[in-house]
Amino acid sequence: MEAVYKSGGKIVLAQQGLVLDKPSAVILKVAPEQIAKSVRVGNDLVLTLVDGEQIHVNGFFTAYAEDGRNDLVLEDQHGVLWWGQYGKAWEGFEFTEIESDEPAAPWLPWLLGLALGGLAASSGGGGGKNIDHPPEAADPHVGLRHLASDPVPGQEFSNGGNTVSVREDQPFNGKITGQDKDGDPLTYELGTPPAHGTVTIDKHTGKYLYTPHQDWSGPGTDEFTVIVDDGKGGKTSTTVTVSVTPEQDAFDDRASTGFEKSVTIDVLGNDDFEGSNVKITHVNGSAIAEGQTVTVADGSVKLVGGQLVFTPDAGFNGDARFSYTAQTDGGTPETADVIVTVAANQLPETTDPNEGLNPGDPGYLPGQSFTPGGGYTVTVGEDQRFNGKITGQDKDGDPLTYELGTPPAHGTVTIDKHTGKYLYTPHQDWSGPGTDEFTVIVDDGKGGKTSTTVTVNVTPEQDAFDDRASTGFEKSVTIDVLGNDDFEGSNVKITHVNGSAIAEGQTVTVADGSVKLVGGQLVFTPDAGFNGDARFSYTAQTDGGTPETADVIVTVSQPPVFVDPSDPGEPPVTSYAFEYEENSPVDKWLGQVKANDADSTSVTYSIDPASDPDGWYAIDATTGEITLTAAGAASQANDFEQGSNSQTITVVATDSEGGKTEVAVTLNEKDLNDNAPVLVMDPEDKVLHVAEEALVGGIKDDPGSTTTATGKISFTDADKTPDINTFSLEMQGPADGSITSGGVAVTWSWDAGSSTLTGMAGAKEVMTVKVGALTEVGGRYEASYTVTLKGPVDHAVGRGANTLDLDFKAIVHDGKQSSEIGFVVEVKDDVPALADDAELVINLAKLQTNVMIVLDLSGSMAWDSNGKVLPGGGSNANSRLSLAKKALEALINKYEEYGDVAVKLVTFNGSTANAHATWMSAATAIAIINGLTATGGTPYKAALNAAMGTNGFADNVGKLTGEGVQNVSYFITDGVPTLGQGVNPRLQAQWEDFLTTHHINSVGVGFGGIKTGDIPNIDPIAYNGPAGVENAVVLANSAAELNSTLQDLIQLPRLEGSLRGELDSAVEGYGADGGFINVLEVDGVSYTYLPGQALQVAGNPASGTYTYDAAKHLITIKTAAGGSLTVEFDTGKFIYEGKALASYWDRFGYTIQDGDGDQASTVKDVKVVYDGGDPGPKPAYASPLLAMSLDPEQLDALHEGAEEPAATALPALHDVLQSKDEAAGDIVGLGSVQAPAAAVAPVAASQDLALYMPDPLPEEELHQPVHA
Repeated sequence: MEAVYKSGGKIVLAQQGLVLDKPSAVILKVAPEQIAKSVRVGNDLVLTLVDGEQIHVNGFFTAYAEDGRNDLVLEDQHGVLWWGQYGKAWEGFEFTEIESDEPAAPWLPWLLGLALGGLAASSGGGGGKNIDHPPEAADPHVGLRHLASDPVPGQEFSNGGNTVSVREDQPFNGKITGQDKDGDPLTYELGTPPAHGTVTIDKHTGKYLYTPHQDWSGPGTDEFTVIVDDGKGGKTSTTVTVSVTPEQDAFDDRASTGFEKSVTIDVLGNDDFEGSNVKITHVNGSAIAEGQTVTVADGSVKLVGGQLVFTPDAGFNGDARFSYTAQTDGGTPETADVIVTVAANQLPETTDPNEGLNPGDPGYLPGQSFTPGGGYTVTVGEDQRFNGKITGQDKDGDPLTYELGTPPAHGTVTIDKHTGKYLYTPHQDWSGPGTDEFTVIVDDGKGGKTSTTVTVNVTPEQDAFDDRASTGFEKSVTIDVLGNDDFEGSNVKITHVNGSAIAEGQTVTVADGSVKLVGGQLVFTPDAGFNGDARFSYTAQTDGGTPETADVIVTVSQPPVFVDPSDPGEPPVTSYAFEYEENSPVDKWLGQVKANDADSTSVTYSIDPASDPDGWYAIDATTGEITLTAAGAASQANDFEQGSNSQTITVVATDSEGGKTEVAVTLNEKDLNDNAPVLVMDPEDKVLHVAEEALVGGIKDDPGSTTTATGKISFTDADKTPDINTFSLEMQGPADGSITSGGVAVTWSWDAGSSTLTGMAGAKEVMTVKVGALTEVGGRYEASYTVTLKGPVDHAVGRGANTLDLDFKAIVHDGKQSSEIGFVVEVKDDVPALADDAELVINLAKLQTNVMIVLDLSGSMAWDSNGKVLPGGGSNANSRLSLAKKALEALINKYEEYGDVAVKLVTFNGSTANAHATWMSAATAIAIINGLTATGGTPYKAALNAAMGTNGFADNVGKLTGEGVQNVSYFITDGVPTLGQGVNPRLQAQWEDFLTTHHINSVGVGFGGIKTGDIPNIDPIAYNGPAGVENAVVLANSAAELNSTLQDLIQLPRLEGSLRGELDSAVEGYGADGGFINVLEVDGVSYTYLPGQALQVAGNPASGTYTYDAAKHLITIKTAAGGSLTVEFDTGKFIYEGKALASYWDRFGYTIQDGDGDQASTVKDVKVVYDGGDPGPKPAYASPLLAMSLDPEQLDALHEGAEEPAATALPALHDVLQSKDEAAGDIVGLGSVQAPAAAVAPVAASQDLALYMPDPLPEEELHQPVHA
């Protein structure tokens, strides 16, 4: 217990029996809900806590001479303060939460000493005098330093005024406090405003916000005054003096520039002024304006566009220094330094113009290379001009010019002075020896010059070309050797023959003859008796050109020479080879030979008979053309597949002088692609077998069944040359639409890239046929193929495990011809199966539940359902509270009926909430609930804080623990929260974390005065902590319906499973064709379902026995044994709920049907074992099951008009189990798997399925004994 004097001063700590000698605030660390009773005994206050402890506050009701009284403040375990209000006539305390974001120290004495004291006096507490005293300024820190070390940091009070320290550009939150001896409430208003800033002040609290002008930090201080007014003519002025600590806004700058070059410096760019209109006002202390210049050491500074332009003095280099001063509007001027480094003049350097470029880029110079320090090297073809470029760089940034230094010795050059581009032209026909070179001077215009050398390599090209001539025996021949040469220069002349100098009219002796220069041409005279090729060389040169040498061959008097007539130059040949296609006609032109003879007037041609004994070929004596004779056309020489494919004959050329020359002519046959492939398939490959039961979801009763089968195709091709064939293999499936899968037509497509034939039913793969790689073994070609069944195909309806033959074709193409062969794929049908398991054991465990009830006890709970006040209030049997008590009693009894239950009760009303200590039994909880009364407001926030408090859910005394325990919280209210007591986002997050940590499923229930529009107030409370999901708020339409609403929220013990067997079973289920539950038999009543048809019911069930959702195909049946069976016809999933506290026997049967109409049936004897109890011996069931006794004709009749099911997913079962009021209610754990499509024809709905289940428990709680 602590006491704070309202007049200021230190806190007085005391134990029991504290005596108060002047008006004080008594602070107890006790929550309002802990106080059971408060009693006035004379002037003393006695508080009795709920645990029986008593606290005595002596003199609490003492009447003081000065105006004032004592006040009581409570601080709960969360640090929340509560003010105990009371009137002049003592009737007890009414506690109100004190809401503030600040620590208690600054405002508590003021609040209680001034505001609350004044309020209390006005309501009759204490007495006051009529003497009016003017207010006085006070130190807001006095008496509160134990609660907060510095509630107004930076503010000091002295001599009636306050001193504030604040940083430049930082706002300051301060506070002016006053005291009035008359206890009058005070107000605060600004007197004289500050000169260098702005201030706003809260009229009632004295809190103010001072903001200095941006960038202002002096000189001197700023100040303003505040008027403290008691509202009765008493006013006091107090001064606040503000010292602003400066911070650096202007920062030094550094820049660099070239020799005699100006540089622009954005000195403000790195500055940090906050104010507006920052501008430069001085340079080196001298005022400067836009466009003006200030001379500084080593240069001058000009203000241009808000930036400084520094220009160095002529010839200066080094560091130039100056300062600048900048200022914002209303800000303090600040100065920073600038250093500009001016570089010395540097010689220009040559660079590579190709640097950074790739061949083909614009500007790239092919043929020019650059060596740093070594100049440029150019490669140019003889007689070709070269465009090059010299580039340079100047570190000072000076513009460069280029001029020729030393010119080239073997060419000419021009250079562009400004760009460095040059044009080099070598002398005509010059290509060496050696290289040419020239120099270029690079000038920066400021005395810096650099010379660079360009070395030119000239690649020679052939100007003199070899010559050939012929002459008769001992006959001279004149040869114009220069006629085919290609010199570009002038005055070309022959200077040497065989390396010997020669001039006009001179003769040089060569091998086999002599050569004379006559009129610029060479006259060759062969030696007497020589024939054959005479050889010599000559050298020619132009003026300034490089000498070039070529060879001359003179053929003297030789016999006929065979040449290639197809070549314009008719070069000599030593043999001929011609090609022709097999099956050519008679007189087919095969080829032509030709012989030249310079000495003869004519040449004739013939075939040596010894080389063509059968006369297959003929030759034209004049033209040398060879053709196919009739004998040859009919011989093996015209059939590639017979005999040799190549024949050689000898052709003789004879000139007019009798000279003869023989040549070998080879005639080659060319094979044609004139045979189609011949396909063969072994008998075992002609029929392949696959089975639907081997598909995923199939019922595999044959261990050897498979979805894949492999065959092999073999073929040969009679064409002798394999390379002429371009083999490809293609598969064709059955005609599109000739088969179906799930009622959808199957279409086939061949993909040559993957060598795969694919059958598709819509977007679903049904079958593939993939062809393997083609191989060749001993002239025989082979390819394997693999058939893969990917999905079911539709078989004849209701004929069991029958087969369906699919016809395929394999087609081989050889480039021109095609052949095909057929084969069959036999698809075995899959049929549904159910295991012969006549007994289904359902083990159900007792519920183990911790139920926390958070109950609204506000005044409206005493009204009736229509909001009218009732006689007797909450005790009236028709009040909302009375109806809620009955509903909660039934809820608790229901939980106890199905197992063990512990109850935690939290009530809320007025502005507080009370969490009852310890967990209670059902009887104790019901007794306490029946004794509750209703009054006050509706504090949601207090309710949640109490539920999360130490006496709330976290209290472990009496709570159920161990495996299988579920935790449920019911928040029940009839009204919206009191203003300020709603659940804000911060409290919602805290509540949801609490629910998650403690595995609590919180259900929000509204009734009575709660309407649909009020749901958002309860939404933050409804949250499934274990599942981590939001819960929907549950509304009872009236208070009277609250009982049934709460009953529907209890999830009873049950078993969830599938009537078609285990979901991953390979021995029972619908099979690969998919299916549905066709007939369900319970207690002699059959329920027959076919997609697209209304449910058929036979057996006259009693009223209320079942409910059916026609849109969801979902049925719930109450069995005669007392259980409840819910079945989803499309998926076969079911839920069985047992009756309370009982073990017993039950029975039902059912028939499943697959997509082909095949069926399987079974009967289940259901043994329900509750909490390990023995249901006794199985009873003898007298009547046979109707669904199991239908003959085939009756079953067929049930199917008339039914549509084939489609393999389309239906909503999961937990998506369609819903209450009458809650369309989105879920049942845990049920989902649709390969369910048939919804009915295609309208169906008649029976009635809504009146069932609601709360949201699922988390994974760790799913295996509780609640579930089987």
